[in-house]
Formats: sequence, C-alpha cells, structure tokens
Amino acid sequence: MGNNKKRTLEEVLESLDETQRQTTQKIQSLIQSIIPEATEIIRRGNITYVLDGKDFVWLTHANGHVDVEFALGVSLDSMFLKSHGIKEKNKCVQHVEVNNFEKYQSEITRLLHDAKRIWLKQYPETPA
Repeated sequence: MGNNKKRTLEEVLESLDETQRQTTQKIQSLIQSIIPEATEIIRRGNITYVLDGKDFVWLTHANGHVDVEFALGVSLDSMFLKSHGIKEKNKCVQHVEVNNFEKYQSEITRLLHDAKRIWLKQYPETPA
C-alpha cells in the first residue's frame, strides 16, 4: 500500500512493522501529552498534527525508523535534527530519525516544547 493510499490511522499503523508501530505509538502519546490542542489527522499517508489549520509536526516512516518532522525545524537547535537535503521542498522542515524511542525521548520532548513555544510566537492566534 503506497503512502498516498493510507487514509486512516489504522491503515498507517497496519503498514508498519512491530518496532515501527510501537515507536510510532509512543511518539503519538508524547505529542498528544505535550500539545493536546493539536488535531491528529492523516495527510499524504502520514500521521500529522495540526495547530490552527497548519501542519505542526508529522511522522514519516522509512526502513527501520520513524522520522519526527518539524514544520519549524530550522528554528530548533539539536544535534539530532536533519534535513532531507535537496528533495525537501520546504527548507524550514527538519526531522529527527528515531530508531530507539527511549534513546531519543528526552530530546524529542524538549524539541516539541521548543517548537510549540516558537509556533505560538509566530502564530499567536493559536490557542495555548
């Protein structure tokens, strides 16, 4: 099943191997606990969290890992943030490649808090 054909959370989760599914579900819980006002949707086959109608963070999946993609990633500071390089259309987007949730949990937590703080400054109409 191609990414664009996945339309529900169940379809996304069913397409993953067990390790990716568990990692994805842990990241989902983390995002929901830090940004409960975000709406979880499926966009382009990816689990996406939307604030005030704009994509804030989303999860993509590759062999053996989950990418946590930050819309304002370029505004964040972490040695774990990466760009997709020339294939990335939006130069602001950066991601953390997660192949071991426990190893990256504290850094993702910090990045989510920082991203939310920056987002609220940039988009003050977003409810806190």
